Amino acid sequence: MTGQTPPAETPEIPRHSRDSAGWLMKSILLHMRMEMDKRMESVGLTDAQWTPILHLASGEGRTAAELSRNCLQSPGGMTRMLDRLEAKGLVERVRSRNDRRVVNLVLTEEGLSAARFVPDILREVNEQALENLSADEARQLKSLLQRVLGTLEDRVAARAAGTTGVSDSDALTDSIDSADQDGTP
Repeated sequence: MTGQTPPAETPEIPRHSRDSAGWLMKSILLHMRMEMDKRMESVGLTDAQWTPILHLASGEGRTAAELSRNCLQSPGGMTRMLDRLEAKGLVERVRSRNDRRVVNLVLTEEGLSAARFVPDILREVNEQALENLSADEARQLKSLLQRVLGTLEDRVAARAAGTTGVSDSDALTDSIDSADQDGTP
């Protein structure tokens, strides 16, 4: 925050964090990630590891660059994640026969086996989080969250458009990446 002039007036700070939509969303995400971690233990994955595994299994990424964009993670963070998944025997790196510069990612049999459990675990955690809402309330909540996300994505895109060499996803993933490190070997 160096180089910025402090506001003339003290900003109004919510009396309680639960009055902040941002705090609520972050807290919900944190609790859901803890639940995902707990449930993924039996599959041998962490909360941060199931995402690239699921993207590979569904064909939504074949290279580290594609996974990085699809998982909203920096290229360096994704490379470290893939190193861990490869060390666990879940992912293999296979050089392309058509272009030796390209390294494709392939799930091993063990990786495919782990990926089969992920959708059910995701569904269970989401259902648990929304169990006190009616079906209409759950749809309304999702709709409101999609609008908030759209607003934020539009702002990131607008900022990135004014910055040379920064893509929409890179601008977003750079800010998300530091919060997405799982720190597991």
